[in-house]
Amino acid sequence: MAAQNNIGGPWVVDVGVYFDVSGGSVSGVLTTNVIGTEAVKSMILTLSPTNSSSVFSVPVPDSYKINRWWPNGYGNQTLYTVEVTFTSNNEVSIKQRRVGFRIVYLIQNPFGNDQGLTFYFKINNLPVFFKGSNWIPADSFQENITRERLRRLFQSAAEVHINSMRVWGGGVYESDDFYDLADEYGIMIWHDLMFSDNFYPSTPDFLNTVSQEITHQVRRTRHHPCIAVWSGNNEMESGLRGHGTFSFHDYKRYYDDYVKLYVTTIKTIIDKEDTTRVYLPSSPSNGKDTEKEGWVAKDPQSQLYGDIHFYDYAADLWNDSAFQIPRFASEYGIQAWCNVETLEDVFDAGDFDYWGPMSNHRNHHPLGNIQMVEEVLQHFKEPNNPDTKQKFSDIVYLTQINQAVSVQTESEHYRRWQDYKTSDGRGQTMGALYWQLNDIWQAPSWASIDYKGKWKMLHYFVRKFFGPVLISPYMDGNLLNIYMVVDDVFLTANTGMNVFSPATNRPLSSNFSNHGKTTAVATSGTLFIQMYRWDSFTPLKTWNVTYKATQSSQSVFKQDIYPLITASGCPDRPYCFVYMYLNDLTSGINAYLPLTYYNNVIGLTKAKVVVTGVTKMSNTEFEVTVGSNGIAPFVWLDAVGISGRFSDNGFLMMTPSRTVTFTSWEPVDQDTFKRSLKSKSLMDVYA
Repeated sequence: MAAQNNIGGPWVVDVGVYFDVSGGSVSGVLTTNVIGTEAVKSMILTLSPTNSSSVFSVPVPDSYKINRWWPNGYGNQTLYTVEVTFTSNNEVSIKQRRVGFRIVYLIQNPFGNDQGLTFYFKINNLPVFFKGSNWIPADSFQENITRERLRRLFQSAAEVHINSMRVWGGGVYESDDFYDLADEYGIMIWHDLMFSDNFYPSTPDFLNTVSQEITHQVRRTRHHPCIAVWSGNNEMESGLRGHGTFSFHDYKRYYDDYVKLYVTTIKTIIDKEDTTRVYLPSSPSNGKDTEKEGWVAKDPQSQLYGDIHFYDYAADLWNDSAFQIPRFASEYGIQAWCNVETLEDVFDAGDFDYWGPMSNHRNHHPLGNIQMVEEVLQHFKEPNNPDTKQKFSDIVYLTQINQAVSVQTESEHYRRWQDYKTSDGRGQTMGALYWQLNDIWQAPSWASIDYKGKWKMLHYFVRKFFGPVLISPYMDGNLLNIYMVVDDVFLTANTGMNVFSPATNRPLSSNFSNHGKTTAVATSGTLFIQMYRWDSFTPLKTWNVTYKATQSSQSVFKQDIYPLITASGCPDRPYCFVYMYLNDLTSGINAYLPLTYYNNVIGLTKAKVVVTGVTKMSNTEFEVTVGSNGIAPFVWLDAVGISGRFSDNGFLMMTPSRTVTFTSWEPVDQDTFKRSLKSKSLMDVYA
């Protein structure tokens, strides 16, 4: 079943009921009730082995006000229970499903002067930037996955402003718990079907099993409001064009098989079984242009259409010039090691050697350990502790920093481009789904949450770079360029303006409200920009910039860095960094930008960063006060043996003291929590 309407029209619940009928015919009364509304429908139904289903619609009366389902951060995730009862000869069968009322459109309109097509989603007639990640199976053994384990992953996603996830085509069709939780947390699902990175046969027997599989899975899941789009496969359109690892000569044979599977078979089924969502044949794909080109585009990774996947393990991923400017980035990322505590479940004492055999065994990405070190050395000096295990731990820490900043740089790049385009038509980017959210085992990977459920540094960074209001600075040559990025939903709700959105090419509704959410979002005010030396808590100079956000992404400050250096009295770029904030120096929205990479900074010394106090707020929440005698980048707090997460981590310590909150997943006493705490910062990795 699915809830839908035409914009401005009545809401309708489409219902499909399917029975197993053996023997003769059976008659009875079928009643459908959308509980809590006035939508009820009854009918006489006669069933037989050859006529065992019924598809019908239940309209919701105009007199009943439906509360819509919204993505995370945009409003409430209101769900309604639909109950279907079949009564025959005093036997009663009942089935219930939860549905959400919402509208999803994928907008692919002509763009510019023959410069491709737009590619963005409108949810309830509001353009939504997909801020999200990719999902892989949570365990190699599905029976190990509990609802509580899934809930923690979904809550971890929602807490850092993720509103969307792509279910990867190389995994599995997930459990009912998975889709239920996505509904509850407002996580929109880009759903690949389970075909990935390989060529499949087109024999009648195989296509018959595929037909049964797709029909069953779409019927099982289509009532979930979280599912936004179906995609036929992972990377097979680009694979067919010989991109990546694929190479073959008999193109026509593989092309014919591809179209027969993903278009003739699968698309036909989805078009019949689910009229409420768009079907894309592949990811990445050029969307409508792929269809126009006969279902396989010449360049399925075009930046002017559809979605892209982007990986480059040799580039400087802290420099935004390394990245493309697409319509939608549905995969991108870089590896980092999981937390050392997580490895202790599978490593013996002698295995903690970065270049040892166990370390190599745990990484199934070819040359992955080498690539991570090469990336680290672009930005940091090599750690030099003579103890092998400690050096391993230090490298793990640096790989997590590198991953966090790399994905931050790329994600902010995409968010900045949502309201802009290049002269050749690239831009208007409306989605950033990093690879990946979760992990399937204890190992280095692209995940932001490791197998044990501990947040890696990347996940803490996600909370900032996917925040509803983002300060996003970057260096454009010698120019310091600072952007303010504000989610459209908050921009409109907090200003009351009829805001023009270039992404939609039309104004957003001036009657738009915040859908029950209360936010303290700074859409106008003062941006404080400060120049600091690495060796002092005292700023050299502060500039105040008054801004007013009138679009979702805009530059609010742009100036050559050298006059700023001179005006502040900073000796040169290696000695200083720029810090920006709204409202409050450390607890508000903030960002900072080193003026050189850390392997070239001057004046940064080993700070003594210690936990100076712990205050119990409840059985699962503690305030942790951290002190430092100097500037300390990437302060990392760890509660060893305690499952939970901090309100901030991997942060810049640029005051003598600051407080963060730790929230545990389960109750813990204060003494146990205090004993678990450890801290480190960047210069601790150097003897």
